[in-house]
Amino acid sequence: MRWFSNERGESVWKMYFSFHGRIDRLTLWLRIILLNVFTYIVLVTMNSLSTEYTGINYGSWLNCVLVVYWWSLTTLWVRRVHDRGHSGWWYGAFAIMVPLVFALNVWANFHMDPADPMQSVLTTAGLGLIGVTALAGLYLLIRFGFTLSEAGDNAYGPNPAAPRVHHGPAGPHKGPMKKRPVRRVKRPAGEAPHREAAHKAENTAAPAEEKKEEP
Repeated sequence: MRWFSNERGESVWKMYFSFHGRIDRLTLWLRIILLNVFTYIVLVTMNSLSTEYTGINYGSWLNCVLVVYWWSLTTLWVRRVHDRGHSGWWYGAFAIMVPLVFALNVWANFHMDPADPMQSVLTTAGLGLIGVTALAGLYLLIRFGFTLSEAGDNAYGPNPAAPRVHHGPAGPHKGPMKKRPVRRVKRPAGEAPHREAAHKAENTAAPAEEKKEEP
């Protein structure tokens, strides 16, 4: 299954934490769904465990989980951008801009004095950057989220949507290898292989003995 692994034998670490290689659009969306489900389960579990008896700080762990989630999501999209033959910085710049814009808006709206003249300037700038970031995200979604893989190999690896080629004695073979049926030779009932070999040896030796008896 492409959710956990694929026929190329990728590990979980490479699937969700590595920036190298390519993935096709189907693999991208399947792994994003799995990542979201897993993150939701972790957050719900942490929220239920964060009580006065356990001493678990939900807010601190939430930040850690979100960092890991954003990193994994970025690696998936970067590998998808690679699949289209482009540099991963097409999405990398967007992945860096989103938390910066979020931090700017939080700072301007919750940590600055409303009487400070810079507060209104930063708030307006933050809202404008939110709009720009949203348009950039929409563009990346349309261009890399729903388009086909680049045909053939590129600088980032082989085409993940193409069938694997198996090299055997008969030459390259696409798709899964199939076992050839074994042909068995039917022997007469009751005749064992060693008896057949002994019978052939007797027939070969008989003419030689006849020639020796002739004067």
